[in-house]
Amino acid sequence: MARRFSITLKVRFYELDPFNHVNNGVYLSYFDHARDEYVEQALSGCEELPASEIRYVVARTEVDFLVPAVGGDILEILGYVSTFGQTSLTFEQEIVRARDQCPIARARTVLVWTDSAGRSSPLPDPVRRAFA
Repeated sequence: MARRFSITLKVRFYELDPFNHVNNGVYLSYFDHARDEYVEQALSGCEELPASEIRYVVARTEVDFLVPAVGGDILEILGYVSTFGQTSLTFEQEIVRARDQCPIARARTVLVWTDSAGRSSPLPDPVRRAFA
């Protein structure tokens, strides 16, 4: 089974639209923040892969918005790596409201590993091991 991750955050006032709902673009920031925290945690201290060689770009993100989060909600962002490609990994993520575990949104994001010139490059073995 794939290694899972989660973070918790509170919806902030400036993330809301006039209806007191989290703006749809903010969910992408939530997903990015959780994923970046996970990547940092999973790869920190990896002697085989120095921090200077951790390079990736988001190639695709799909989001399903299920119900709106509102001001003051405490949210959990959960996820795991579901698929490894030649040069990519796919993250499955879900945002749930902490108090009742109500699903708020789901995302699938493809990250592509890059070389120092920004071209796609094979996914390093330490990355595969870190997220398996």
